[in-house]
Amino acid sequence: QLKSSTDFMKSHRGLTKFITITIGANDIHRCNTSYTECLNHLINNLNNIIIPKLKDAGGEDIQYAASLYYFHGHLDNGLSDGLTDVYSKNGFKVVDLRTIITSDTKCNYTYCNYHNPHPNKVGQFVIGEHFHEKLTEFGITNDGKF
Repeated sequence: QLKSSTDFMKSHRGLTKFITITIGANDIHRCNTSYTECLNHLINNLNNIIIPKLKDAGGEDIQYAASLYYFHGHLDNGLSDGLTDVYSKNGFKVVDLRTIITSDTKCNYTYCNYHNPHPNKVGQFVIGEHFHEKLTEFGITNDGKF
């Protein structure tokens, strides 16, 4: 995904306006066995591989935003703080999905009834809305065009 994204941005300079990063279940599933090692691996990859490649391909005129993972539980011990830190240090606006997809609302926004934590259609829409709100909060507009 990263190579395809950066190749597209490089070959279409000036067309990309927003870059978003969302950490999901596939990114942290290994945290069940060695949480500290997994967190360090994830933060290292973001800080030293993913974000630099996105910024190199995207340039300075692009707005960058990233979200915190929405499932709490044992995985949130340091995950949100670590992600917030790496995103903020790299100039990303941070969208806290934990405030919308909670233990009480997760089945409204994910495929939890199928034991699948990925966002459903409604969840994808709500996540997109929160990214848009965060970007406009900082005075970033797209004149209604996406």
